[in-house]
Amino acid sequence: MTRPNRKTFFPYLRTIPGIILCIAFVNSATKPTCEYTKAIRQAELGNHQASLKILERCPADDSVSHFWKGLNYHALYQPDPSLLHLKKAYGQGIRNDTLLIKLAEVFLWKKNFREASRLTEQVIDKRHPEFLKVKARHHEILGEFAEAIKLYDLAIAKEKLPYETMARKATVLSWAKDYDGAIALFTEIISAKKVLPPLRKNCLIRRAEVVSWKKDFVAALADLDAVLKMDKQNSEAILLKGKILEWQGEYLSAKKLYAEILSFDAENDQAKMRLEKLEWVK
Repeated sequence: MTRPNRKTFFPYLRTIPGIILCIAFVNSATKPTCEYTKAIRQAELGNHQASLKILERCPADDSVSHFWKGLNYHALYQPDPSLLHLKKAYGQGIRNDTLLIKLAEVFLWKKNFREASRLTEQVIDKRHPEFLKVKARHHEILGEFAEAIKLYDLAIAKEKLPYETMARKATVLSWAKDYDGAIALFTEIISAKKVLPPLRKNCLIRRAEVVSWKKDFVAALADLDAVLKMDKQNSEAILLKGKILEWQGEYLSAKKLYAEILSFDAENDQAKMRLEKLEWVK
């Protein structure tokens, strides 16, 4: 999974002058070991695990702790803890657009459309890219890919660094079977100088996947090898490489790759399942 960059992940905080930070400083004054400013800075930089570690030293049940824990877990694509903390922050009175949109998105992940719609109705700035993207995700889940793509285009036009949104649009294009369009968009992102390494790696993996659907296994494996040159233990890249090798009949090589994943990621269910299916290979 990719991590959002600092300029796109917390867009609304800059339009709510000082409210969250003021609360944070009041709370931190009563708890000297709590460093909200450092936690927020780490979250904005995309260092979400580091931010969560700092927040462990903060008051466990105040609205600011819940708000930032919820945003960090959201960025890490962990719906259950994100839902837990964002709901508590909402219940304790935080109602800014960031919370409403991120909480609505978690409800969408859980297919709770009623709660997601209720929250998005409360959003003040319905022209903001983050709002448009959540509405697009709703259309995605319903399989309405054309509508989702239109909303992503609107969001991309409004963003200064739209690469995360472009990547999402490319993924939806691939689901809509516009493989060439998806590949072209992933290539544009990969080539952009301002794209952060995590997103570039993710787009290389996604491009490899779409290219493999077109049976161009040589190009797909080249993309995956480029990822593994940067990140030797990228389980997603290794897993996809194993699948492609299976499709080519190279079962023993694929089996070794799945075993390699389990050597550093013992709980990887996909690797376990595929390794079990290749037990017959000697």
